Amino acid sequence: MKKRYILYIALILVVLLLAGLLFFLSMLSSGYWRIGLSAYFYDTTMRIMAVFIIIAIIFGAWICLDKLKKEESKKQNFVLGLIKIALLCLGIWLTSFFVMPSFHDVSYFEEPIITYLHDLSFYDDTSGDNTTNYIEGYDLDGNKSIFIIDNATYDKGDSNDYHFAKISYLPNSKVVMNVEFLNELDQSFTSYLPHHDLNFDEILIHDTIYDIPMSMNALLEMGWDFYDEEDEKIILGKDNDPIKSDFKHVYLTNKEGERIYVGVCNLKNRDLPIQSATVYSFEVSHDWLDFKGLETFVNHDVTLYWSTKKNVLDAYGMPDETDDIINALTYYDHKDPSLTIEFEFDEDDYLIRISLKYHYWYDN
Repeated sequence: MKKRYILYIALILVVLLLAGLLFFLSMLSSGYWRIGLSAYFYDTTMRIMAVFIIIAIIFGAWICLDKLKKEESKKQNFVLGLIKIALLCLGIWLTSFFVMPSFHDVSYFEEPIITYLHDLSFYDDTSGDNTTNYIEGYDLDGNKSIFIIDNATYDKGDSNDYHFAKISYLPNSKVVMNVEFLNELDQSFTSYLPHHDLNFDEILIHDTIYDIPMSMNALLEMGWDFYDEEDEKIILGKDNDPIKSDFKHVYLTNKEGERIYVGVCNLKNRDLPIQSATVYSFEVSHDWLDFKGLETFVNHDVTLYWSTKKNVLDAYGMPDETDDIINALTYYDHKDPSLTIEFEFDEDDYLIRISLKYHYWYDN
């Protein structure tokens, strides 16, 4: 009799445990607790379930192949044996594909990978019985990254106009461990900023340094091409006087599809094709969303969008000119006042445009 009560209690506990597990999984599938260890548990459970399904399918296929065997047909049996081996190898590979990410991520529990996103957007997927919330943005490498988040994080981010999200995640399964929304980059972000020893007249894009002024031919040889094919046909009129020189502004693009905006002039006493002209201004802009990561730098390691007006003022000091209409600061190179650099900011003081110019007409 005593053993029977123990059995009843054990069964009740098992039922309660299973009910709790089903409730837990249903909450996870409804968009709750999808960050942290609970998200890791859910992701691992889904991976194990996928493995069970794969094993069941392979086991069923194996039985069907056994039924096709014929004692009198060695050739057919040999082919069936090869198919069995292929199924077994496929099952092992798929099992490893689904299970190993969770196994490898255990070592990242204490120190998950950290990244920062900007240009944030949020969306959800309510297909079927599940609700999945996503956060999307551009990471430090300029790649679009998407992470699954829970309902609370989704509501917080979607209802506020945050500039950045600091996300810690497990690298193999991409399970998010924590999300922190920021309007200003925190102190730890500086550890991700590379240091470049650039001069005032230099701009760095993808590890290539450009300095103003330079020849258009040199720029074309560095991998840039005309964004508009018609611009290739431009002829700049002759004039020896830089003040009266023929000027044009054109867009150039590279193999990544990124664009720059350059000003060219003819400083020769003869007509010149635009390919032989001199580049006197060089502009990059975040508005086009061409440069989204940490790939564009000028002096003092100022970079598009990730830098703010405060960062620029701390690095360059008080500007020589200000433009409150477009929210811009202009600085002169005190060694050569013909050279200027202009920074334009959005309404929240994030850097959206950098323009380097060499003013041939500057009156020294």
